[in-house]
Amino acid sequence: MNPQIDVIVPLYNSAATIGETIASLQAQSLAHWRAIVVNDGSRDNGPEIVEKLASSDHRVILVHRDNGGLAAARNTGLDHASAEYIHFLDADDWMLPRGLELLLQTASVRSPTHGGGGNSASGATGPTGGAAYAAYEFHDARGRPLGQRGRLCPISEPEVGLNDLLEHNRFASHAHLLRRDLLAPAKSAPLRFDEALRVVEDYDMWLRLAARGVRWVALDQPVAAYRVRPASLSKDFSLMCRTVQRVVSDAYQRARQAGSVGQQIDTSEPRKNKVLGRLALELATQAALLDNTADKARALQIFMAAAGLKVIDPVAAGVAAFWAVLFALGLDPDPLSGPMTRWRDAIVQFWYGCIELGWMEPNHISPALGALAMQAVDQIAIADAVLARCPPGKPIVLIGMGNNGRLIARRAIDKNMVVDCRDDRAHLVNVSPRAGPIRPTMLPFPEGSSVILSPQNDAPLLARFKPLQPIRYSGVREQVAQRAVSALHVALPEAPARD
Repeated sequence: MNPQIDVIVPLYNSAATIGETIASLQAQSLAHWRAIVVNDGSRDNGPEIVEKLASSDHRVILVHRDNGGLAAARNTGLDHASAEYIHFLDADDWMLPRGLELLLQTASVRSPTHGGGGNSASGATGPTGGAAYAAYEFHDARGRPLGQRGRLCPISEPEVGLNDLLEHNRFASHAHLLRRDLLAPAKSAPLRFDEALRVVEDYDMWLRLAARGVRWVALDQPVAAYRVRPASLSKDFSLMCRTVQRVVSDAYQRARQAGSVGQQIDTSEPRKNKVLGRLALELATQAALLDNTADKARALQIFMAAAGLKVIDPVAAGVAAFWAVLFALGLDPDPLSGPMTRWRDAIVQFWYGCIELGWMEPNHISPALGALAMQAVDQIAIADAVLARCPPGKPIVLIGMGNNGRLIARRAIDKNMVVDCRDDRAHLVNVSPRAGPIRPTMLPFPEGSSVILSPQNDAPLLARFKPLQPIRYSGVREQVAQRAVSALHVALPEAPARD
């Protein structure tokens, strides 16, 4: 039987992990896959390991090419692909046992908001969608789960299109599935990764697909494991910033030229500049953690000036610090999960440098640390704290089935607690069947119910349900985060003296 999914695996000096990667495919509940491993000029014995695996499993094939980088290796894999669906898997990551099966099920269903055939003004891909993305797990370089109970990158939206991707990249390549014909639709040139890009080549591809109308349906379950290794950012920080700036700016320009699709999307200069500034801040914070001797703040100043920004938002600085610790150092950013003096001090020193340049205010340090703590605290601990406030034996009404609500529902199921799930977008939400049907948010509620408001921004719901004295996820999260904030403030490095 022909494979349903071609899994493209670029291989470059990954002998230590490629066996585990292939083994995760061999353990899949979906049997009809093929791994196209592209040897991108490896100098270790990784290709020999793959050859041995291929000798006993016809689903594994090895293709050789001269070293050309990740984009070139993926393109070579696409040239050899023939299955209906395409999946990308790096040689140091792995799939969870039902990952491919669940992605295929999700990509094969109708788009929740665009079930009709053909491309619509809002960018639907037709009756069967053909694209899916899912949650994934973070693991350290040795393959161990990050954090005390594991850290998960959840889905961001029930469905992702161009307008969402213009804000930021929404998924990892290995937690993503694409129908192959979406790369080469009728009367359009086939899409391939831009081999001139050494960073964000995947984000560039998703943006170009989305500009053609592709939308990704979300699966709210982890399907893969991402091995976070300490990063080795290019020493030419300005070049990296320019590459990101080019990819994002080109995407906005394409969206503006897309006629009816573009009219549904915010392509304004203020939005684009805000996105560019945030991305520059994220890169600069990572660089500061990896090489605190370089003048990263000055490079950031140059980039943000080009984007027309005048000041760094402290909340954005805290969120950027969270992702920098995760991706640059390969560490869990929760201040309560382990030693954090090294990275905390490096980040604060970077912020001090920004203050000296006039891009942050001295009083921004505290709210930036607060934003970092809010981002980093254990989400399971928050969900458990919310449920602990519900009196035993009373009905529970859970309002809002976004990421927070779905996590609370899953934790309630694990605790054998019955929840009445409510969301006005019930048709978009995919939760375990054990949670029961999701009903629209409306009164009446069962008498004596504990009402949980799950959105972080719950002001509109609070106005509707305040007489019921609801349990607010946002309030519980803030209380849980206070311990992390206190830990971050202990023995802060001294600020440099001002002239």
